[in-house]
Amino acid sequence: MMALILIILLSSGPSLVPARPGDTWQTLSLRIYGDTTYAETLRTLNGGATEPRGNIRIAEVPAFAEVLLVVGKAERNAGIPLQPGSRLMEKDSLRLGNHTRVELLLSDGSRIRLEGPARIKIRKLRRVDPFDLRAWFHVLRGQLELHLRRMTGLNKQVKVTTPSASGSIRGTWTSLRARESTTWNMVYSGTVQLSNQAGHVRVDEGKGTRAEANRPP
Repeated sequence: MMALILIILLSSGPSLVPARPGDTWQTLSLRIYGDTTYAETLRTLNGGATEPRGNIRIAEVPAFAEVLLVVGKAERNAGIPLQPGSRLMEKDSLRLGNHTRVELLLSDGSRIRLEGPARIKIRKLRRVDPFDLRAWFHVLRGQLELHLRRMTGLNKQVKVTTPSASGSIRGTWTSLRARESTTWNMVYSGTVQLSNQAGHVRVDEGKGTRAEANRPP
């Protein structure tokens, strides 16, 4: 079985940040990640130094998606009702009923809209700073629409997979719908290169295409 892969790569960002005079691991964690939770992670990553000095290595840490809206019936992890204010993390699974709509806010300010019936798995959800996202959503069935927040100097990497083709995206707004062995993709901003074992096609802004297993898109 082939997988549709939509990869969004925005401009690359640094893996090092300079320490400032008077910085502690707590203040550095607050500046990089938005809270002090990862102070010890930073210290360990940088050799266990008492104080941060020079260029500091930074690492991926867990991110989250906040549920903004639920219209209809939706649950996570086989039975937990999805409600506004809930936080979704890496490894969570979602199931949406018929005519259900869910809107998510990612920790970098990007938004995702889901429409049911749908089954979606969050394979990866991490960040390098408050706006530098690393995410992978696997859509077994349903519709997912991405509105990515684009900021200069960051390295945003978002991947979406389904069961029927592969492709890459350069842009900030796209949607896809998956059902059994067919995937539909619409590009509102940017460009998508959609392919499978039978062929490939470039989808430009304002256009859409369909991909089926073992057939050219």
